[in-house]
Amino acid sequence: MTEPPQTNYFDLSDSTNIPQVVPFSFNLDSPYPNPFKIETRIAISIPVQSQINLVVQNPLGDIVKVIVSEEVPAGRFSYTWSGENDDAEKVDKGLYFITLESKKRNFIQSRPLIYGKTKP
Repeated sequence: MTEPPQTNYFDLSDSTNIPQVVPFSFNLDSPYPNPFKIETRIAISIPVQSQINLVVQNPLGDIVKVIVSEEVPAGRFSYTWSGENDDAEKVDKGLYFITLESKKRNFIQSRPLIYGKTKP
C-alpha cells in the first residue's frame, strides 16, 4: 500500500488541524453597519482569556444593554445588537456607544453608534 501524497494544506474535515488564530491585542472594531436600522454587528479581539464587558451606553454613560459580561477565551468574537435594551424594548433613535472593557487587563475602548438611520 502506498502512502498518500503530502500536501501543504490543512484537512478541513478535521478541525483539530486548523491553527487557532490568537489576536495580538484587545480591539473593538467599528460596528457595521453604522448607522443602522435593524441590527449592527460588533466584532472584538481578545488576546488572552479575560473577563470582559461589552455594553451599549447612551451619551450620558448609562448602560442600555449588556451584550456580554463573562470570561471568554482568547480569540475573535462577533455579536449583534438590534436596538433593544436589557428589557427587550426598542430604544430611542440616536447616538449610542459600544464599550469593550477588561478591568483586570486595564483595557477599555468605545466606538460611536447611530441607531435609527434616517433619510437625508
